[in-house]
Amino acid sequence: MELAIWFHDAIYDPRAHQNEEKSAQMAATFLKNTTWSQSVAKLIPATKHQEEPPSDDAKLLCDIDLSILGSDDPSYRKYARAIRSEYAWVGQDAYHTGRSAVLKSFLDRPFIFALSTSRELYEKQARHNIATGLESLNQAY
Repeated sequence: MELAIWFHDAIYDPRAHQNEEKSAQMAATFLKNTTWSQSVAKLIPATKHQEEPPSDDAKLLCDIDLSILGSDDPSYRKYARAIRSEYAWVGQDAYHTGRSAVLKSFLDRPFIFALSTSRELYEKQARHNIATGLESLNQAY
């Protein structure tokens, strides 16, 4: 699990769409002479957050990855500003459309977090933060 956490964003380019796959490939290559190579590489693609994580380990990894969504208000606002900075190359209209779609996709889920413990710790605050984030996006737009 720790190796999957370290490698899950080893390759990150906000302009690319294969980051998770390339990070998983990097992990597999780096760990090729270990017993963890394939198990670590299998976990990383789950952090795309496009489908239900396939295992308990993948659920934990995804919940760790999303935990910022359930942080306190100042931390979430700082995160939201950092995301906008990462996508500074995207025009305001496109950013508004894309970021709104991402945030709405989380709100449309029955649960943002996969594990019950994560839900208890973060779900309510994450939904509040995302709703507030959507309001801020709409006000800025």
